[in-house]
Amino acid sequence: MNAKLVSIALMIRGIPFPPDIERPWAKLDLSTPRLGFKLQIKGATMISSFSFGQMVIGEDQYTADLIILPDLTILPNWRRKEGHLLEIADLQSVLPLKPNLIIAGTGANGRMKMAPGLAKELSFMGIELKALATGKAVEMFNTTIIRTPDKRVSACFHLTC
Repeated sequence: MNAKLVSIALMIRGIPFPPDIERPWAKLDLSTPRLGFKLQIKGATMISSFSFGQMVIGEDQYTADLIILPDLTILPNWRRKEGHLLEIADLQSVLPLKPNLIIAGTGANGRMKMAPGLAKELSFMGIELKALATGKAVEMFNTTIIRTPDKRVSACFHLTC
Protein backbone atom coordinates (compact mmCIF):
# COMPACT_ATOMS: atom_id res chain seq x y z
CA MET A 1 0.00 0.00 0.00
CA ASN A 2 1.41 3.39 -1.01
CA ALA A 3 0.41 6.10 1.42
CA LYS A 4 1.54 9.60 2.24
CA LEU A 5 0.49 12.25 4.67
CA VAL A 6 -0.67 15.52 3.25
CA SER A 7 -1.20 18.72 5.11
CA ILE A 8 -4.63 20.24 4.67
CA ALA A 9 -4.96 24.03 4.52
CA LEU A 10 -6.13 25.59 7.78
CA MET A 11 -8.32 28.20 6.18
CA ILE A 12 -10.45 28.12 3.08
CA ARG A 13 -11.70 31.42 1.79
CA GLY A 14 -11.72 32.92 5.27
CA ILE A 15 -13.51 30.04 7.03
CA PRO A 16 -11.43 29.14 10.10
CA PHE A 17 -11.27 25.66 11.55
CA PRO A 18 -13.13 25.22 14.82
CA PRO A 19 -10.74 26.04 17.71
CA ASP A 20 -10.56 22.42 18.93
CA ILE A 21 -8.87 21.32 15.66
CA GLU A 22 -5.26 22.44 15.63
CA ARG A 23 -3.63 20.47 12.79
CA PRO A 24 -5.80 18.30 10.59
CA TRP A 25 -4.03 15.63 8.57
CA ALA A 26 -5.34 13.22 5.99
CA LYS A 27 -3.80 9.91 5.04
CA LEU A 28 -3.90 9.27 1.32
CA ASP A 29 -4.61 5.63 0.50
CA LEU A 30 -3.73 5.01 -3.13
CA SER A 31 -4.64 1.32 -2.96
CA THR A 32 -8.40 1.90 -3.15
CA PRO A 33 -9.78 -0.25 -5.99
CA ARG A 34 -11.79 2.56 -7.62
CA LEU A 35 -11.27 5.19 -10.21
CA GLY A 36 -10.13 7.63 -7.55
CA PHE A 37 -8.41 7.45 -4.21
CA LYS A 38 -9.68 7.48 -0.69
CA LEU A 39 -8.89 10.03 1.99
CA GLN A 40 -8.80 8.49 5.44
CA ILE A 41 -9.70 11.19 7.90
CA LYS A 42 -8.08 12.21 11.13
CA GLY A 43 -9.56 15.52 12.19
CA ALA A 44 -10.97 16.85 8.94
CA THR A 45 -10.76 16.63 5.18
CA MET A 46 -10.71 19.92 3.39
CA ILE A 47 -10.70 21.09 -0.15
CA SER A 48 -7.62 23.28 -0.10
CA SER A 49 -8.62 25.61 -2.91
CA PHE A 50 -10.94 26.19 -5.84
CA SER A 51 -10.59 28.50 -8.80
CA PHE A 52 -12.15 28.39 -12.26
CA GLY A 53 -11.28 24.98 -13.73
CA GLN A 54 -9.13 23.81 -10.82
CA MET A 55 -9.63 22.23 -7.39
CA VAL A 56 -6.90 21.22 -4.96
CA ILE A 57 -7.48 18.55 -2.32
CA GLY A 58 -4.40 18.05 -0.18
CA GLU A 59 -1.52 18.16 -2.65
CA ASP A 60 -3.56 16.81 -5.56
CA GLN A 61 -4.83 19.14 -8.26
CA TYR A 62 -7.93 18.37 -10.34
CA THR A 63 -8.80 20.10 -13.58
CA ALA A 64 -11.96 18.17 -14.42
CA ASP A 65 -15.26 17.76 -12.61
CA LEU A 66 -15.24 15.31 -9.72
CA ILE A 67 -17.31 13.55 -7.09
CA ILE A 68 -16.44 13.00 -3.44
CA LEU A 69 -18.32 9.98 -2.08
CA PRO A 70 -19.54 9.69 1.52
CA ASP A 71 -16.66 7.30 2.26
CA LEU A 72 -14.36 10.14 1.02
CA THR A 73 -13.30 8.38 -2.16
CA ILE A 74 -12.65 10.93 -4.88
CA LEU A 75 -13.86 10.05 -8.36
CA PRO A 76 -12.11 12.35 -10.85
CA ASN A 77 -13.20 13.13 -14.40
CA TRP A 78 -16.91 13.02 -13.59
CA ARG A 79 -19.13 13.38 -16.63
CA ARG A 80 -22.82 14.05 -16.74
CA LYS A 81 -25.22 12.66 -19.29
CA GLU A 82 -25.97 16.24 -20.39
CA GLY A 83 -23.13 18.68 -19.67
CA HIS A 84 -24.82 21.45 -17.68
CA LEU A 85 -27.74 19.45 -16.28
CA LEU A 86 -27.53 17.27 -13.18
CA GLU A 87 -29.86 14.28 -13.37
CA ILE A 88 -30.42 11.30 -11.08
CA ALA A 89 -28.47 9.07 -13.51
CA ASP A 90 -25.39 11.26 -12.96
CA LEU A 91 -25.40 10.32 -9.27
CA GLN A 92 -25.35 6.52 -9.66
CA SER A 93 -21.91 6.22 -8.04
CA VAL A 94 -23.20 8.15 -5.00
CA LEU A 95 -26.68 6.74 -4.35
CA PRO A 96 -25.74 3.16 -3.27
CA LEU A 97 -23.67 4.69 -0.45
CA LYS A 98 -26.78 6.35 1.02
CA PRO A 99 -25.58 9.87 1.78
CA ASN A 100 -27.67 12.15 4.00
CA LEU A 101 -26.61 15.17 1.95
CA ILE A 102 -25.37 15.79 -1.57
CA ILE A 103 -23.70 19.13 -2.15
CA ALA A 104 -23.68 20.05 -5.83
CA GLY A 105 -21.17 22.64 -7.00
CA THR A 106 -22.87 24.13 -10.06
CA GLY A 107 -19.76 25.82 -11.51
CA ALA A 108 -17.93 29.06 -10.89
CA ASN A 109 -20.84 30.97 -12.42
CA GLY A 110 -23.56 28.47 -11.49
CA ARG A 111 -24.30 27.27 -15.04
CA MET A 112 -25.02 23.64 -14.16
CA LYS A 113 -28.73 23.28 -13.39
CA MET A 114 -30.64 20.63 -11.46
CA ALA A 115 -33.07 18.51 -13.47
CA PRO A 116 -36.71 19.24 -12.68
CA GLY A 117 -37.82 17.05 -9.79
CA LEU A 118 -34.27 15.97 -8.82
CA ALA A 119 -34.42 17.45 -5.31
CA LYS A 120 -37.84 15.88 -4.72
CA GLU A 121 -36.69 12.47 -5.99
CA LEU A 122 -33.62 12.57 -3.72
CA SER A 123 -35.78 13.71 -0.81
CA PHE A 124 -37.95 10.58 -1.22
CA MET A 125 -34.70 8.60 -0.79
CA GLY A 126 -33.88 10.50 2.40
CA ILE A 127 -31.19 12.59 0.72
CA GLU A 128 -31.02 16.37 0.98
CA LEU A 129 -29.68 18.23 -2.07
CA LYS A 130 -27.92 21.59 -1.79
CA ALA A 131 -26.97 23.19 -5.12
CA LEU A 132 -24.65 26.20 -4.97
CA ALA A 133 -22.04 27.88 -7.13
CA THR A 134 -18.90 25.79 -6.72
CA GLY A 135 -17.03 28.30 -4.53
CA LYS A 136 -19.92 28.35 -2.03
CA ALA A 137 -20.35 24.57 -2.34
CA VAL A 138 -16.68 24.10 -1.38
CA GLU A 139 -17.22 26.26 1.71
CA MET A 140 -20.34 24.28 2.63
CA PHE A 141 -18.56 20.93 2.12
CA ASN A 142 -15.59 21.96 4.27
CA THR A 143 -17.81 23.38 7.01
CA THR A 144 -20.15 20.36 7.02
CA ILE A 145 -17.28 17.85 7.21
CA ILE A 146 -15.80 19.74 10.18
CA ARG A 147 -18.98 20.48 12.12
CA THR A 148 -20.92 17.26 11.51
CA PRO A 149 -18.35 14.49 10.97
CA ASP A 150 -20.97 11.74 11.46
CA LYS A 151 -23.12 13.02 8.60
CA ARG A 152 -22.76 11.03 5.37
CA VAL A 153 -21.93 13.78 2.90
CA SER A 154 -21.24 13.47 -0.79
CA ALA A 155 -20.34 16.26 -3.17
CA CYS A 156 -20.18 16.68 -6.91
CA PHE A 157 -18.33 19.63 -8.37
CA HIS A 158 -18.51 21.27 -11.79
CA LEU A 159 -15.22 23.18 -11.96
CA THR A 160 -15.72 25.55 -14.87
CA CYS A 161 -18.61 27.79 -15.90
